[in-house]
Amino acid sequence: MNRAVMSKLLTALALIGLFALQWPATPIEAQDPQPSQYKPRKPTPVDLAPESADSQERVLRQEKSRRYNRPGAQKLTELLPGVEPLPLIGHHRPTEPVPVGDSDMVIVGEVEQLQPYLSSDKSSLYTEFRVRIGEVLKNDLEIPLLAGNVVLLEREGGVLRLPDGRIIVDSVQKRSLPVQGGRYVFFAKKRGSPGGLYIYFAYEFVGDQVFSLDEVKSSSSTSSLHFSADKEGFLTDLREKARVRGQRNETLPCFSWYCPVCISDPRSA
Repeated sequence: MNRAVMSKLLTALALIGLFALQWPATPIEAQDPQPSQYKPRKPTPVDLAPESADSQERVLRQEKSRRYNRPGAQKLTELLPGVEPLPLIGHHRPTEPVPVGDSDMVIVGEVEQLQPYLSSDKSSLYTEFRVRIGEVLKNDLEIPLLAGNVVLLEREGGVLRLPDGRIIVDSVQKRSLPVQGGRYVFFAKKRGSPGGLYIYFAYEFVGDQVFSLDEVKSSSSTSSLHFSADKEGFLTDLREKARVRGQRNETLPCFSWYCPVCISDPRSA
């Protein structure tokens, strides 16, 4: 190859390189959660809670416990030691791995404490989670939440230790329970009377990933699967979904004297 041809070739390559540097890079879009083989952590047994000395709190607990009754089901306290009831078939499960539109609230928070309770007829368990809010992604005007406060969330199922030492377990198919100390993204829905919020769906933070607590039917499979995603990309995409829907509001005050679910932070008093 003569010198003139070589010079033209080098000039062409330089121009191509310069053009490539000036061409705007295509932004990398946040990826949707993908199917995963993740197995959520199992909750440990918690002792039966003592009955409250406050009469109003006792009435509220009875009302909450009644809505978890399963008419016709055997009492969990009558099961033989080591025998667990068949998992309940869960209804109203999300059909997508990021159910922002189906949720009344979406928050990021840490489970500070949890307590399982027996239903009024002792046929089932439900667990109440005390969650410290880190970020509010989707809020509700009726019961607004604020980062830094504590909210109580409910979910069917639990692991309870009775006074005689027996451990009873109650679960729901394809759903898992948060554990104490875990950090999660909670998709919550409002309860009817006597109020409160229940966990509709959730993701757990594990390192730099998030993993769904519940299974969702995969579009590429006939079975239900857990989902996972990169933590930062997932949160960025989730914030955008909430913003697009016009639901995000982190500046609303939380008035503890009327809010039925949010508990003001005693450390700020």
